[in-house]
Amino acid sequence: MRFKGLDLNLLVALNALLEERSVTVAAQRVHIIQPAMSASLARLRDYFKDELLTAYGKKMIATAKAKQIQRAIRELLIEIDSVVSMSSRFDPLTSHRQFHIAASDFIVALLIGPLIRALAHEAPGIAIELHRPITATMVALGRGTMDLVIIPRNFISPDHPAMSLFMEQHVVVGCRSNPAMSRPMTREVFLRHGQIGVSLGSDRQPAYAEAQMAQLNHKRRIEVVVSSFTEVAPLIVGTRRLALMHRRLAELQAHYLPITFLPNPFDFPDLEEMVQYHSARENDSGLIWLRQRIQQTALAVAVPNKRAKHRRAAPARSGRVVIPSA
Repeated sequence: MRFKGLDLNLLVALNALLEERSVTVAAQRVHIIQPAMSASLARLRDYFKDELLTAYGKKMIATAKAKQIQRAIRELLIEIDSVVSMSSRFDPLTSHRQFHIAASDFIVALLIGPLIRALAHEAPGIAIELHRPITATMVALGRGTMDLVIIPRNFISPDHPAMSLFMEQHVVVGCRSNPAMSRPMTREVFLRHGQIGVSLGSDRQPAYAEAQMAQLNHKRRIEVVVSSFTEVAPLIVGTRRLALMHRRLAELQAHYLPITFLPNPFDFPDLEEMVQYHSARENDSGLIWLRQRIQQTALAVAVPNKRAKHRRAAPARSGRVVIPSA
């Protein structure tokens, strides 16, 4: 189909070229051979009367005109994708759609695990690809290549809508044999012990609890640093180290590891987990269904487990649940 003399199929090629800055990679992305992508670039250059991409060593650099039109093309393709998604009724029982979700291993353990088990019966043809949140995650959301991102409120993008899922507290976790866990936890006791910290992503960003502690400016003995939340508890077992951990993750892992937990003696805000999606996909029937299922699962897991055992530990305060209306 042509619009004002432009083959609209070329917009898909142009979007891939401008994002990848490589003819070879762009061709792989849209599943065509490299000569075909080179031919598409030649046609685009002829239509726009601009080089669009120029070689600079082994890289390709976007021209000023290419940068000017890149965002408009990306938003246009996302809008088209949204319209296509709205054109047919989404039936989870028969759909074979693939969803891309970015979430930490804490969210996977607490929320995505129960959700996927339920979807095995409710939506057997659905495929879900999980990604760890990294610096480029919000870029992927903006490009439309990431469907949903589940992250704390302080990391969400102001450019797209988001819904609150639940509030989460942090607790101090230690091995059950650690004498420090047999009495109320104080700031002095916590700071006196060696600790395990969490830094996330390739750029090693401090996790929420670590960032909050840094703001309090306490001198800590960080002896081990891990790159995921679920690595903390196994490395505490058999040691006298302590760590700050999501309360619900501590409850989950206390079922199969000899750990216990106590209320956090430091005063910092509870963590609010949110799910964010592209503004152009607000009416995507498939994503509406998936967001609702995530909210329903969050509501179920956010209710404190009354049967959780706090061996030699005072019970943590109940987490506050915030579920907005649809």
